[in-house]
Amino acid sequence: MTVKIIPAQFTASRDGVDGLTVTWDIDRVTKADSTTSAVVTDGANAGTGRHGVYFYSYNMDLTLYDYLVTAKSISPVVDMKELTTVWTEYASDVTVNSSVAVTAANAATLAAGNVAFLSYAHNSMVITSTSTEDLSSATKVWFALKDSYLETDAQSLIFIEKTAGLTHVGKSAIVSPIVSTDGSLTVGGSSGAWTFTIVLKSEAAAYLADYAGSGKLGEVKATIGGLDKVIGTVTGAINSGVIRTTA
Repeated sequence: MTVKIIPAQFTASRDGVDGLTVTWDIDRVTKADSTTSAVVTDGANAGTGRHGVYFYSYNMDLTLYDYLVTAKSISPVVDMKELTTVWTEYASDVTVNSSVAVTAANAATLAAGNVAFLSYAHNSMVITSTSTEDLSSATKVWFALKDSYLETDAQSLIFIEKTAGLTHVGKSAIVSPIVSTDGSLTVGGSSGAWTFTIVLKSEAAAYLADYAGSGKLGEVKATIGGLDKVIGTVTGAINSGVIRTTA
């Protein structure tokens, strides 16, 4: 059991909204049989941060359960009145670590299993996975980064396929002058020691500027033998670049 601090950001026209009355619901999903039970209903908000961020804390057993956590506000001004996140833990043989070649400051703030992107800059990072799936026979390999698991792939902050390249950035399909080669995903290594090199060029990274923040959800997924396999998950962050001029 581990106490988790759960954040949620309420916005109005993409700006954080402070001073709201926020309550929380938590549903617990048993991993063994997918049964669901409500463990918190209308829980009182535990704290607030800046820029419309609110917090709740809960003691989770992520070995036996997944958790669906919903922050709620009845304010008529917010963009979304309910914000839901999923808390889960994958098997230990599918661990993901990353190293980031963006800036020294970004790299210093990252823990194992995290990725960070900087807007208006060339981003290149390597995710490593101990998965034993046979990625050499994969027909598709994807990397996606999203704000919420409820969002579609078309709403991804970043969506890259190994062969097709970058197809979505900034929650929209790419449009000229952005092209598919402005983002790439390269698979290397071997079973138990796979590497995924993710590149996002500065022109495409500019489309991330409006989505700066932490707590993004990332995933590497592959189609192997006609079956879709999750290779690993990461927590992501987007940081704001200062100079907006790109090459």
